[in-house]
Amino acid sequence: MSTYSGILTQARQTFRSGRTKEFQWRKQQLEALLTLIDENKQAFLDALYKDLHKSEFESLLMEVEHSRNDVIDALNNIEDWVKPEKVKKDLLNLSSDCYIRREPFGVTLIIGAWNYPVSLIIAPLVGAIAAGNCVVIKPSEVTEATAVVWKELIPRYMDQRKSRIANKNTIFRSADRNRLSRET
Repeated sequence: MSTYSGILTQARQTFRSGRTKEFQWRKQQLEALLTLIDENKQAFLDALYKDLHKSEFESLLMEVEHSRNDVIDALNNIEDWVKPEKVKKDLLNLSSDCYIRREPFGVTLIIGAWNYPVSLIIAPLVGAIAAGNCVVIKPSEVTEATAVVWKELIPRYMDQRKSRIANKNTIFRSADRNRLSRET
């Protein structure tokens, strides 16, 4: 059993290493996420039925395929997203190269919702990975079967130093809450 602050500290240390800023790492992680979805559709469908009694059609359409399309869209556009954006020059900086370079924030916490426990984790996960952030995922405790699937699959497919799962067995102390609110 670990604490949220321990998981968060490890994620921050990993982010500071700079590996997540690399374009190739981001693309590789998105490809791994697509593989996770493609190879485990049935596991997600079974878990969604067990947790929410969702039909296979609804689960496939609204959770799995929708999420798969998000990942494909990110893979198709990530190269444009990471390119520096040229901006207009004014008289003061006429001789300079002016552009906006987007930088990742660091660590992202994704808290899963019970009603769409697959797509409402994958959608922000795609954005966080594409932006170059480390991710801590907290699946909903209401959808236990889906949370178990996430706990099994994320370490198998994703870089464990950058994508971590926090579940109901992770302890969140009030001292952690105060410390987390002060740190970035």
